[in-house]
Amino acid sequence: MRKRLVILALFLMAMSPIPGQTANNPAGSSGNVQKQQGNGKGNSQSAAPPLPQNGARPATQDAEKPDTENTGNSVTVSKLPTVSVGKDWADWSYWGFGGLLVIVGGSQVLFLYRTLKAIQTQAGHMERQTKALDDSVAVAQKAADAAEKSATAAMGVAVPTLAIDKFSFINEGRENPVAFYEYPRVRLKLRNYGQSPAFLRKYAIGYSWDENSPKKFTWYPFEDQVIDAGATYGLGEADLGVLESPPQEVIEDLVSGKRHLVFSGWISYTDVFNSPARKLHFCRELVDYHPNPVEMMVVDISDLNLWTDPSED
Repeated sequence: MRKRLVILALFLMAMSPIPGQTANNPAGSSGNVQKQQGNGKGNSQSAAPPLPQNGARPATQDAEKPDTENTGNSVTVSKLPTVSVGKDWADWSYWGFGGLLVIVGGSQVLFLYRTLKAIQTQAGHMERQTKALDDSVAVAQKAADAAEKSATAAMGVAVPTLAIDKFSFINEGRENPVAFYEYPRVRLKLRNYGQSPAFLRKYAIGYSWDENSPKKFTWYPFEDQVIDAGATYGLGEADLGVLESPPQEVIEDLVSGKRHLVFSGWISYTDVFNSPARKLHFCRELVDYHPNPVEMMVVDISDLNLWTDPSED
């Protein structure tokens, strides 16, 4: 509102003439023209036509010349109009609202600045904590690797290792070859060469006599049998009772030596370290029968893996 009042005052001042100066009157300029015409040659100008009788002036002269009564009069402005510059409630509300916005904006800027500083500080703490955590993880990993290597080395020495301690074919009371091959029997003793107990799980044993013979035998479980470190375990009659005798048509070839009797199988066991189960494979071939068990020729062909099936269990 104050701006509007100031603009109005300036407009009034621009429209008012300067004090002491005659207004730009067309009548004055007409008088000057007449004076100049009087100073010139008289015969060059014709006389002005007489005015009408009724005192009326032509319309063209009314439009071009002012009334002779106003000729030489001037307008003087001695005092400017009073302009009120006071502030009402709308102005104060505008300024108050603007000030409130400035305060709120400044508060927000200050709050955002403090928040940014807090975030930067927290980011620095998190970065240091992350670095410390990475260092801890690296140290823990090294310790775990060292422990694993130590455990692996210890397990390599401490794990149980089974091997055949004694094996022989038994012909007591059946010295005749036919009687022996009709019901062949063996003696098998195991030894644990490791430094921890071996837990026997299951086994499979059987006879064969040529490449066409069965190589996959039915497996049977052990009943909570444990072989301590350095101890031995001999398979008993209950374990060996699963052996089946060769068929009658094969016995003649075994007696004549055309075929050879082979005893083979496997035994699985575990340890206290929860390692995968291990297997002991064995295969013994009776090359030459003799009534005296000591004189029998038995060959270990376990390494040839001729009589065992790798997928027996």
